[in-house]
Amino acid sequence: MVEAAAQWRLSLSWTGCRGLHPDGLQALYGDHPGFEAVQLEAAVDSRSEVLESPDPLGQLQEVHWAVHRAHHTYQEAAEDRRHLAADIGEAIGRFVDALVVAGWSEEEARNADVRAIARGGN
Repeated sequence: MVEAAAQWRLSLSWTGCRGLHPDGLQALYGDHPGFEAVQLEAAVDSRSEVLESPDPLGQLQEVHWAVHRAHHTYQEAAEDRRHLAADIGEAIGRFVDALVVAGWSEEEARNADVRAIARGGN
């Protein structure tokens, strides 16, 4: 659940980065010779929530840190999942060992129906 939320936040961080606003381009390109053509093209296709601001570099920095935080959360969730898988593997190993001690063969113990055992059957 945490992993899915982190991935959602990561993708949401980039949704505002489509297109370039003409005023935002001024801060990026300044006196570039082809700036007017680029600015005109951007005016036609400006869909950016982040880059349409007068300070696109600052907005991009905010996006950068939002992506960084989301990635960190995602990594933590993945590590938690890895630990949980290891714990489950150890529990299964102990369960198989207990069944073997109770007289089951190794193969029977590994193929045991846990739900049936929990209901009191073999």
